[in-house]
Amino acid sequence: MDSGKPPTVYGYARISTNEEVQENSLDVQADKIKDYVRYKFSGEPIVSGDIFRDTSSGEIRIFQRPEGKELNRRLEPGDHLVA
Repeated sequence: MDSGKPPTVYGYARISTNEEVQENSLDVQADKIKDYVRYKFSGEPIVSGDIFRDTSSGEIRIFQRPEGKELNRRLEPGDHLVA
């Protein structure tokens, strides 16, 4: 079903350890996501969505993490997720 609306591209970055927080891992990941989206979707009509950032470490699945839950709530059919 094509709604005529361009897809939204969301990003998702997370840390796994406390060391990654100290090394600015989330900022680095977000920059790489932005670069990839510019490359991958160059010339295509898209809507740039938010980059969700989770700072909970441990073995928690993406959609059980706080920002992952919000991301899951916003995703619509046809949208893209870059993680």
